[in-house]
Amino acid sequence: MKFEVKVILFLGVFFFFISCGNAERNKKKTSSVTHQDSSLIRIKKRKKLIAATNFSPINYFIYRGQTLGYEYEMLRHFTSFLGVELEIKIINDVDSAIANVNKGKYDVIALGLTVTNDRKEKMLFSAPILQTRQVLVQRSRKYGSAKGKDIFIRNPLELDGKDIHILKNDMYRRHLLHLEEDLGIRFNIIEHRDFTLEELIDSVAAGKFDYVVCDEHIAKAYQKFTTHIDLETYLSLPQNIAWGLAKDADTLKKYLDAWLISFQNTQVSKRIYRKYFRFPLQLYANEEFHSYKGGKISAYDDIIRAAAQKIPWDWRLLAALIFQESKFNPDAVSWVGAFGLMQLMPGTAESLGVDSLSSDREQIFAGADLLHKLDKQWRKRVPDSVQRINFVLASYNVGTAHVLDAMSLAQKYGKNPQIWKDNVDYFLLNESKPEFYQDPVVKYGYCRGIEPYRFVKDIINRYREYKTLIRK
Repeated sequence: MKFEVKVILFLGVFFFFISCGNAERNKKKTSSVTHQDSSLIRIKKRKKLIAATNFSPINYFIYRGQTLGYEYEMLRHFTSFLGVELEIKIINDVDSAIANVNKGKYDVIALGLTVTNDRKEKMLFSAPILQTRQVLVQRSRKYGSAKGKDIFIRNPLELDGKDIHILKNDMYRRHLLHLEEDLGIRFNIIEHRDFTLEELIDSVAAGKFDYVVCDEHIAKAYQKFTTHIDLETYLSLPQNIAWGLAKDADTLKKYLDAWLISFQNTQVSKRIYRKYFRFPLQLYANEEFHSYKGGKISAYDDIIRAAAQKIPWDWRLLAALIFQESKFNPDAVSWVGAFGLMQLMPGTAESLGVDSLSSDREQIFAGADLLHKLDKQWRKRVPDSVQRINFVLASYNVGTAHVLDAMSLAQKYGKNPQIWKDNVDYFLLNESKPEFYQDPVVKYGYCRGIEPYRFVKDIINRYREYKTLIRK
């Protein structure tokens, strides 16, 4: 009997520890899954993906008011797949970008990063988006040396004793050190902390530096801005280019990789690639309306600056509205008869003292007058100037009446009638549904709300990009 009691006690203790162990393992497993999922949950919860990239003629820039760039367009398609918005953060230092993505400040680093073992220890990489190799950037033999002697080389062995310029703390330094050992030569590696890559390449084109090391796909993009450089001397085997993610962003990586593998087989992906890496950009690379070179949005920047003071708005916000309305085409005419840069309706234009024969300046100032009147109408109802911009934009597109209906619906359903995003905009978007436009608080009936909803959203997003890329 005593033996049986001891056995029962032993088995009880044994199974207690087993169950505790299983519980702990299950707890760790559950914790692991939750931890992995947080990378995507965070993005879905904020309804926004925050991506870090740099301002360059390949990754992110503005041309004639349109936001462009290889990384930018790829990111836009990915965020569309996720069903979230895109927010761009400009970075120039890779090391700080890696630190910040691991702190959760960014979700993705879209910077054309080469995949290396050293970087793999610091972050996760997506499936490859490109392949590249390191090349020697030197002045083209066709244009000769600015120093009056032949310094053009094709064989890397001829780099012995030469000065090679790279960015400070760049991964190229490690490769160059290995290259020295492999070739049995020595060269001087000069690192620049205060230079951008394009400034280094421009220095080669101008004859200030003889040699710079760069990834081929990036160098070819810059080559379209200067014909004075040669990129045909290769210093490495092909390497993968990918987006960087936080070390613990396993779930985000899974979704991103699945999307990339699928998207890269589409005609859209191939068109984007050809746009930036195959077809020459000389047609617009040196124009004044390219943010990388000229820094202008349109031919009307000075007029827009002056007109914006009447509202008063940041001129880049007014420019974003004009791009949305007419893409800066003064001859634009809509199917309902709206005309010109500001797409004024004939009746509205007449009340403002202009018509289709008025000058571009007169039409822009008339549009600014209308925006100023709308701003005054909304001041009491929406005191916050930042929030009020959304209401003014929506009214410019669809009229004040339907926006007032959306405010009434927001108030009835417990939302804030003075806040646009996820409050009034939701009801304006849904004013085409009978349960909303037939609601007793709605005075002006049916509205195809998708148009003003997108109108406001697109302008605000473009304004954010103009603020990032165009000086005030």
